[in-house]
Amino acid sequence: MDHLETLERLHAGDISLDEAHHMITPKVKKPPGLKRARYAKMRIKLNKEESRFARILLRVLFALPLPMFLVRFGLNIAMKRMPSNAKASVEEAIGDVEMLKMFVKYSRGTTITIQSDDADIKIKIR
Repeated sequence: MDHLETLERLHAGDISLDEAHHMITPKVKKPPGLKRARYAKMRIKLNKEESRFARILLRVLFALPLPMFLVRFGLNIAMKRMPSNAKASVEEAIGDVEMLKMFVKYSRGTTITIQSDDADIKIKIR
């Protein structure tokens, strides 16, 4: 449906102003200027106090990059199975969960470093 036809239907009163606005405005599929991420590479370094088996297991488990569809799938499952009080605190901390999903989808070139007493975690999104 083109713009003229939509405006004629609006003038005739067949559709509301909001419906006409949604018909005329183009659908934005991705934020401009952002590139879609393809994979995430994780590196987890446990302290020497942890068992050698655990350190080797994590190194082998995350030796290959994870495709982003698996990361997004895991995020969706985690958000669905999360208790309501935890979900409320996550939404309070980050705002909208849909924005988090969009950030994960279009976060190419991002590096996240987490340092704690137990482990050092580095996530590179490419």
